Amino acid sequence: MTGLSGISGAVVQRKGGNRFMVHWRCRLFMADKKIHNAVITSVFDKGFGLLFLQAVPMNTIMNVEFGLSFNERPHKIRFKGVVDYCLIRSDNTGADIDLLTTKIANEDQHTINNILQALAESKEFNLRL
Repeated sequence: MTGLSGISGAVVQRKGGNRFMVHWRCRLFMADKKIHNAVITSVFDKGFGLLFLQAVPMNTIMNVEFGLSFNERPHKIRFKGVVDYCLIRSDNTGADIDLLTTKIANEDQHTINNILQALAESKEFNLRL
């Protein structure tokens, strides 16, 4: 996936291999000490894609928390990530952000790896981005 960067219009390559479309509500904790709501729109091997109401500078560090149910068990996932990509949507619905995971508990990473494997093996062709 590619996008244009800022004023220069240079093409930016988004990181990550196979991306899968998801819709997980999450909470972001940033340097302003406020809790912000966002939606995780994609998951990939190196991180997550988010839809957030505002643009965020590159290299911004965020703490993220979200819950999901996998294999009929609830999981609360927490990780720290750094903004690697940010593109404001032309329809004024927010910004698409890629967060590369910098710190995550081993158990949470194991859960995410299992989810990625399940999505890759799924017969739903429209989950892949």
